[in-house]
Amino acid sequence: MMTVVALTSLRARKARLSRRIGKGGSELLTGLLLLFTATSMYQAVFGTSPRVGYLTAALATLLAMLLLWYHYDLKDIAPKVPALQLDDTIEQHLLATLTAPVTPRSAWEAACQNAEGLFVCNHLLLDWKSLSPALSANEQDMEAVWRQSQELLDSTKTTGLHAGILATAVLLASPAAQTFLTANKLKAGDVKEVLDWLDRQLAYFRQPKPYFGGIGRDWASGFTPTLEDFGQNLSRQVEAQGGSAHYVAHSDLLEGMASSLSRSNGVALVGADGTGKSTLVYGLAQRLLEGSDTQLKYYQVVSLNASLILSYNGAQLEKLMLTLFGEAVSAGNIILFLDDAQLFFSSGVGSFDMSQILLPVLKNRNIKIVAAFEPADWQGLQAKQPALANSFASMTISEPSEQTTY
Repeated sequence: MMTVVALTSLRARKARLSRRIGKGGSELLTGLLLLFTATSMYQAVFGTSPRVGYLTAALATLLAMLLLWYHYDLKDIAPKVPALQLDDTIEQHLLATLTAPVTPRSAWEAACQNAEGLFVCNHLLLDWKSLSPALSANEQDMEAVWRQSQELLDSTKTTGLHAGILATAVLLASPAAQTFLTANKLKAGDVKEVLDWLDRQLAYFRQPKPYFGGIGRDWASGFTPTLEDFGQNLSRQVEAQGGSAHYVAHSDLLEGMASSLSRSNGVALVGADGTGKSTLVYGLAQRLLEGSDTQLKYYQVVSLNASLILSYNGAQLEKLMLTLFGEAVSAGNIILFLDDAQLFFSSGVGSFDMSQILLPVLKNRNIKIVAAFEPADWQGLQAKQPALANSFASMTISEPSEQTTY
């Protein structure tokens, strides 16, 4: 196992040079390149001072070479695979902040200068500056830290040893850090859980962001001001989160759900609380954004806010529901989601029976609705309003035994 870092290696020198140039240096070089290029072109056209033109052209060429070197060789220095030495595995920004000799104290301070190291400290509620003086300044003590770092790297899905792994290794391998953790009522398991949390976040950021269609999809929806006031566009939420932020416990049901909506205008999700009805609808929104179902192309899922809608009463409430349905019908690409649908199909305090309004709309196939019911409420609707219940294709949602992340 490699336990020595060569800070004089070519990769380490490149990392430090890249850090010195940085975004600001790159922008400055770009500005100078444009200035010298414009000057040389001016001299080439008007010829007032050929020597100035030649000089600025040479300088522009040199700057162009430096910028190309920075963008294609220095800006992103990936870890080497297979790694021949330890510094081949260290992430670029961390490698650039390490200074010789590398000791537990200097490694801790370098790690905490990077976002990943600060993530570990902040989520453990630790002040990294308070721990730094207690850590060893002996280079020999880094062997245990590097060994711990390698073990953590092997157990994660990351390809490089980032600052979060190094900070965690210092906390787990240094006796002074162990004492510090105990004083703060923390255990090794707590530190590893935070590292796992960090790795999940990094894995999400590394995922390629999906393309959900462009301006054509955005222009496909109609003018729906009332729906925007009384509903939440789940499709826009999924798109804003990159399509990977929701957990779909019943991904096997998405195919049947999309197929039912293609054939009919209503789907009833029947299941107890906590079985994943709402997250299944988020999965549907993502599926439609991805264009997996051509018959539902450009459709968006809008969840109606029951508490806000039911704050109205009497004729006002009936008029509001007609307006909401009218806008959804006019748009032609809206799937309405009724969470806690029993509130819309029963009478009494805090509910409204819209059966007589919704039935003709569903019969005429002018609108698509997904309604979430608990089993008792769905059975009650079947008994009291069989015609309306038959307008929905029912799907029974049972409690999942395992959740899959998408």
